[in-house]
Order: sequence, then structure tokens, then C-alpha cells
Amino acid sequence: TYCREDQIQDSNSGNDCYWETFAKGSSAQATLFRAEVHEAFKDVDVEVNRIWQKDTAASASLSEQTDYKIFCFAEDDWGLQAGTLPQSPNYAPGAAPQPLTLIAGTAFKDSVGTLKTLDLTAPTITISATSTTETTITVSLALDESGTAWCRAVRKDFAVPSALEILETGFQASYSSSAVDVVITA
Repeated sequence: TYCREDQIQDSNSGNDCYWETFAKGSSAQATLFRAEVHEAFKDVDVEVNRIWQKDTAASASLSEQTDYKIFCFAEDDWGLQAGTLPQSPNYAPGAAPQPLTLIAGTAFKDSVGTLKTLDLTAPTITISATSTTETTITVSLALDESGTAWCRAVRKDFAVPSALEILETGFQASYSSSAVDVVITA
């Protein structure tokens, strides 16, 4: 199981779904997605492609066409950067990085909203039957996901039509969960 957005907490670092641990991720579980930002107000891209399990023992790839909420965590590098610069009256030696609060992280998540992963895999077609009459060919088929199937008849030994040529005939059927028939007429 995974942390739900209402389970993220910042009160006990030893419990599941602890804000900083959850948001920072783990290189061991391939959930460490970060960018070093050395200049204020510079846009960076952080690609997230896995989700960490609630118990942090494993992670999984994001699923296609699935809604996700994105939490981001940040902390400044004041202690690291200021120690090498000429000392100012504001310098505090040994200062720890200042982390983003859970409240600010939640506000960021809410402003981004829900993001849906894409489906970049074409469906697989399974033809279960064909039938013909004098002027029609019927193809019974199923897809491995919801979608629309188009068919086009081509004479034997003629050139294979392009995708656009198949689409323009309009011989189609929408598929959601049970086999559908695409009827091709003369």
C-alpha cells in the first residue's frame, strides 16, 4: 500500500508517511527524485517515475493513465554555502538547512493539482472471429484496454494502407470490456 495524501504527517519521523522522509525518497528504492538548485528563482525539471510503498520497503513504477498528487520538499543550503563566503553579521556557524514545512508542501501539492500519467502503449488487438456476406466483412475483436478499433478491407496482394487511409473509411467500433464487431461494407 502507499501513503494517501491525508496520511502524510510531520509529527513522528519513526512512523509511516513522515513528511520529510516520504518527500525526499530513497536511492535504495529508486524513489530519489531531486535537482540541485544553486540559483534562486531558477526553474528546474524533476522527473518522477516511481512511487514508494508506505513501509518504504519497496517501490513501484507509476501506472499509466493514473491520477497522482505531487509533493515536493526543499531545504536551503545556507550552512553549506555561507561557510565558504566572507562572514556577514547574519552568519550563524553550523546552521542546519531550513526545510520546507508540511503546510507549504501541501499548499504546493494543492496548487499543482492532480496529474495523470500518459498511456504511451498502443493497445493489442485480438481477433476472435471473422464472417462474410456478399457485401460485408465482419471482424470480431477485443483490445487489451479501452479504445477504438478501425478496419479496412484491401484486395489480396495490394499495398498495405496507411493509418490515415484506414481511419478515413469510418469502419470502427469502440471497445471497453467485451468483444466488438467492426462491419466493413462494400
